Amino acid sequence: MKTHLSACTSCNFNIVVPTKTIELQDIKSIRCIRQSRVDQRLAAANQLKSLASEYGVTIAKSFKCLKEQVPIALEDPDNELSLIMRRILHDLLEEINVLTLEIKSLTNDLESLCKQQPRYQALLAIPGFGPIVAAAFLSQVGMIKGRTSIPYTV
Repeated sequence: MKTHLSACTSCNFNIVVPTKTIELQDIKSIRCIRQSRVDQRLAAANQLKSLASEYGVTIAKSFKCLKEQVPIALEDPDNELSLIMRRILHDLLEEINVLTLEIKSLTNDLESLCKQQPRYQALLAIPGFGPIVAAAFLSQVGMIKGRTSIPYTV
């Protein structure tokens, strides 16, 4: 199915725009949800680090360091973290862990859907195109078949 857009009715300019398949729409939707979870995880990590620093506890930038250092800080009786703040930081760390699992699951779903698309492997061969970038390209551009120019009449 194709949709015709008329950009200029007085000059009879028509562009044929292919509609997205359900699979490409699924890819786009999963990509959007995944990006939202990535943003939420980053916000939770930044909040955790900021709150901890208010109590003199510094946490390194990476998620790996955060997951290693926060439990140690929570168990350290010599730092200035109150019981309430320890619980809050623990809850934030749990939120980050849950979001990380969701991101991994969504990434797997995305890769599975993309592997069914004929152009996916070709996109992965382009330097700088990994699974996420290839999925973004597929979901935004869709499947371009045959023509490389846009048909129009003037």
